[in-house]
Amino acid sequence: MLGNFLATTIIVSLNLLIVTLTGALRLLPSFMRSTRFLLGKFISLSCQFYRMILNRVSPLLQKRLGIDIQSGLLRVASTNLLSLALGLLIFSIFGIPITIIGVGLCLLHGLVVGLLWREAEHPEDQFHMGRDI
Repeated sequence: MLGNFLATTIIVSLNLLIVTLTGALRLLPSFMRSTRFLLGKFISLSCQFYRMILNRVSPLLQKRLGIDIQSGLLRVASTNLLSLALGLLIFSIFGIPITIIGVGLCLLHGLVVGLLWREAEHPEDQFHMGRDI
């Protein structure tokens, strides 16, 4: 009697699990579209914010050091530096411990912003991540 009850409970639980996973898989494409849209907006806003900062710093560095930090590898390096500085500032403000994963995410964010700089220059166009890397 107890064996039949346990077997029935396990079969019903597995059936509910399969139905739940099937429903989740049906929603996955719309979830991925929404996630891609939100990530695109986040990267676009980050590019605009970093551009605003670099537009003010660039003439000073151009005049004193003769380097243009808004082109090529220097742009990627400067966005990495900005992203790392802002990330560490946010970590310290909120009391989040600074870990290698956190620093890695900040550097990855700076790399993506630096590489997608030209693509995010025109916010009125549709933003497609990975189009012109």
